[in-house]
Amino acid sequence: MSLRNTLFRAWFSQRMRAIDRLRRHPAEVQERMLRLRLERGRRTAFGRAFGLDRVHTPEAFAAAVPVFDYERFKPYVGRMLAGERDVAAPGRVTLYARSSGTTSDRSKYIPLTGESVWGNHTLGMRDVATLYAAAYPRSRVFEGRTLTLGGSCAREGRNLVGDLSALLLCRTGFLGGWFRAPRTATAILPDFWQKADAICRECAGQRITSFAGVPSWNLALMRRVLELTGKSNLLEVWPRLELFAHGGVEFAPYRRSFEELIPSGDMHYMNTYNASEGFFALADDPARDDMLL
Repeated sequence: MSLRNTLFRAWFSQRMRAIDRLRRHPAEVQERMLRLRLERGRRTAFGRAFGLDRVHTPEAFAAAVPVFDYERFKPYVGRMLAGERDVAAPGRVTLYARSSGTTSDRSKYIPLTGESVWGNHTLGMRDVATLYAAAYPRSRVFEGRTLTLGGSCAREGRNLVGDLSALLLCRTGFLGGWFRAPRTATAILPDFWQKADAICRECAGQRITSFAGVPSWNLALMRRVLELTGKSNLLEVWPRLELFAHGGVEFAPYRRSFEELIPSGDMHYMNTYNASEGFFALADDPARDDMLL
């Protein structure tokens, strides 16, 4: 096993203790997270509107704060987009994931704080690697790179707005450069087919051991890679490929297509639930179909 693989395994294994604690004490962990959210939110406009300084328990929170849909929350988002501070989160929010349309809008803007980028989405991706390493101790996935297919993002005034995957790549690109491909500039190109061709040119000769993203777009990308390389399956391009961490849509309709493109009994598929609103769950046991919240 290479030094790179050993070092990455050691780093990810440190997180396993926290995951085990979550498994053993889920209610306790959830209540602790609620207390942290309340402490952070009490001095915001949202917190003052619903008296969060007087809320200390899950029951009190449920009684004080009504259920929100996007239309009801939209005025807070508008204030944050305009640059107002301390609206629904401490400080000024400058990242917004553009998500699918609502009943009255073509798209909706989901605020992303620095805390959510690093403490939720990025940590969730670390948990994927942690649980995979624990499930497959002989894996050599960390000896190569993860091919990540992102969306696109653009400036809207002082804010950066776009697909969640592109925003995460832009904010964590310097860290991901150690184990991710392609370069961020390539991954967030707005035209998909231009991006697919660029990824093929950049990554076909690299050691890719895993890939991540939405099955539909990755399937189109992988078929394009085979067209451009003239290979019959992906193992001829990336012989050490062993993991696809997928999410966004149900994977079952795509499984057979991926198995045809990657004819290997050592290829693993790991389900994740990473939405614009948060990284909510991931498969923690390859023998089960459910996911860990």
